Amino acid sequence: MKNAIYLQLLVVLFACSKKESSSIDTKSPKITVEMLDVEQLGTATEDEIVVKSSVKNISNEVVTVKWKRILKNVSVGWEMAVCDTNACYFPQVDSAYFEIPPFKSAKLSAYFYPDSKTGQGVAQIKIYAISQPSLCKVIEYKAIAQ
Repeated sequence: MKNAIYLQLLVVLFACSKKESSSIDTKSPKITVEMLDVEQLGTATEDEIVVKSSVKNISNEVVTVKWKRILKNVSVGWEMAVCDTNACYFPQVDSAYFEIPPFKSAKLSAYFYPDSKTGQGVAQIKIYAISQPSLCKVIEYKAIAQ
């Protein structure tokens, strides 16, 4: 019997604010997040499991974006890496910056490497325009191999 992999991309929005600051950024957000892959099927023996999302600049200026990976639960033997519009990073890299031109989109994908092992991977990517850190978005990526 083949092992089934259930993939789900869930976008979870959290209120983010600067530490030691009571001010709230009331400006309109400069970025939005689009889910490209909500669900995928595959096998545990695949080299990689890719869950895709896209970040769109909804302003009329170039926006510098920062992402930070937060590993929530990754099974023993699994690894997870992030690819953005600039590069695919090694699993050890947990943050980076990139720019998005006005009214354009940029890819932001999670790569899970199950190494032929059943289990699960859950990771979040916190993303925000550096000019608006209090208006962050948190994207949750989930992969389960059974």
